Amino acid sequence: LNLGDLYRKRGRVAEAAEVFERLFQISTEALGNENQTTILVSLHLGHTMIELERYDEAVDILSQTHRVVEKKLPNSHPFMYPIKQTLAVACQKAGQFQPAITLLQELTMRHDSGEKKPDRNYLGDKSRLANVYESTGQLEESLAIRRELVNAYQQEFGRDHRNTLFERHKLASTLLDLEQYEEAASNFKELHQLESELLGEGDPRTFASRAGQGISLMFSGQTEEGQALVLPVIDQLTISLQADWVNQKLQKYYLKIEDLTAFRQLMENYLAQVEDAGDDASITDRILLDYGRGLLLLEDYDDAAMQLQTALEQLENSNTSDLDRLEAELLMGAALLGSGKTAEGLVLLDQTFDVLQQRQSTLAANRQADIENIISKSIAIMQT
Repeated sequence: LNLGDLYRKRGRVAEAAEVFERLFQISTEALGNENQTTILVSLHLGHTMIELERYDEAVDILSQTHRVVEKKLPNSHPFMYPIKQTLAVACQKAGQFQPAITLLQELTMRHDSGEKKPDRNYLGDKSRLANVYESTGQLEESLAIRRELVNAYQQEFGRDHRNTLFERHKLASTLLDLEQYEEAASNFKELHQLESELLGEGDPRTFASRAGQGISLMFSGQTEEGQALVLPVIDQLTISLQADWVNQKLQKYYLKIEDLTAFRQLMENYLAQVEDAGDDASITDRILLDYGRGLLLLEDYDDAAMQLQTALEQLENSNTSDLDRLEAELLMGAALLGSGKTAEGLVLLDQTFDVLQQRQSTLAANRQADIENIISKSIAIMQT
């Protein structure tokens, strides 16, 4: 166990996984899966699998351990919280959102009822629950939690704390997604002023809050005022979480106003930035997928098919979830239809849709909505 921990601390995660997997096998065979040593080893193994992005395996291991601790140990046992919390993270990463919501609701319930005073674990779990709600399209639920968290962090750590700033950004972003543009712009403006003082104008987080204000104004129809805030920021943002957020919101805006030229320029520039930075291949995969989806919606079918073909080739050699690959195939089928390759498009749509129908009960609401939109677009293309 100590050897595996040492490997993890030194960044040798694959070697740590080998040690923990062997130890878990030995402990299960020698002591049984209800033994506390076996439970502890499974927790270490689950953490390591998450670090290696082997999320489904982490869920399998930790679900088995969770069933054991639920049956054998009291809620107050020190193993109970880390098992539930780590399993919730694994479920979230694996796209198993409903189990993640259930676990996170259980973890936060005692604090919500006033039985326990909120602490850092509670605030972290509550933030994670808001993230999962966003992933499933439950934005109103997420918004309520974001408002609560901003107040809690300000009371606990003060308005200048990095967690407070982070939650204020998430709150403003959720308001933007809910099309509450005036309140979103106001929140981003306040946040930008605060981050300018605390972090300086050159910090990516300051850039992102300024861009957020501008994008909110653009969505509300104040295009020139919004662009004056956003366009200077785009050139200065290096590849980061903040740059990715700005790119996602601008994609949504250009698709809404159906500006093919601006959308294409945005995606080409961002792809070039990511490739120059030599960044994570999974980011490139997602950008290509978003690019193809946007071109399809804007009815540039030939270029959509080309981008999606590149995305599919890269997805074959990546750790991306099979749902992303299936969605890419569905988009590719629609693009082929639009570009006149009707027979090929119908075959691909038919094959992919059959697989997705079998998995419909496990799909998150936002994923189902994405798929329904692609199907609707395919029907519209065929009707045309």
